[in-house]
Amino acid sequence: MVTNRGGAGSWARSRNEVVQKVVDELRNTVHNLASLLLKTQRCRETRSSSQKRSLKINSR
Repeated sequence: MVTNRGGAGSWARSRNEVVQKVVDELRNTVHNLASLLLKTQRCRETRSSSQKRSLKINSR
């Protein structure tokens, strides 16, 4: 059991700081996942368009 000599007010501040850190980490995770998704989509679009160009060249 953790005791806090500062009373309920400091415990609440401490808890709020922990919650804020968790929220910040989740926000960063969401940002990183969104960024990765965009990069993946761009990569697929680039690959798809280059394959289409290749098919056009080979069909001539």
